[in-house]
Amino acid sequence: MSAGISVVQAHLGGDAPAHLYAQLAQTRLLNPDVPIYLILSAGASFDAEAIDRLGVVVVRKEGLALCENHRRFLRRNRLDKRFWGGFWLYSSERFLAIESFLEACRLGDIVHMENDVMLYARLEELA
Repeated sequence: MSAGISVVQAHLGGDAPAHLYAQLAQTRLLNPDVPIYLILSAGASFDAEAIDRLGVVVVRKEGLALCENHRRFLRRNRLDKRFWGGFWLYSSERFLAIESFLEACRLGDIVHMENDVMLYARLEELA
């Protein structure tokens, strides 16, 4: 991992879950200078005060230029948006939202973790 590493998280579908803030706080604690981006759906609410305090940049999925894989997924997927509130749709689509974000921002090295996984190391130590 290079010195230019960033953390990219994604939560699509509903409001940002409460446990996400603890995960972001833990990541920030051990990685104070690493940029952290959080991709959210346009209608998703979040704790703006906590996000600002942690220095996290919120990116709305709908504001991204979609990469080819993301466009193809949206055209072809047959996942039911109603089943579990679209759980499988959003769980799958978030990886494509990350790809779209990476292409749009031209980020190189990133780390993506599930939003319920805690990081207990400095990213530079994991290189």
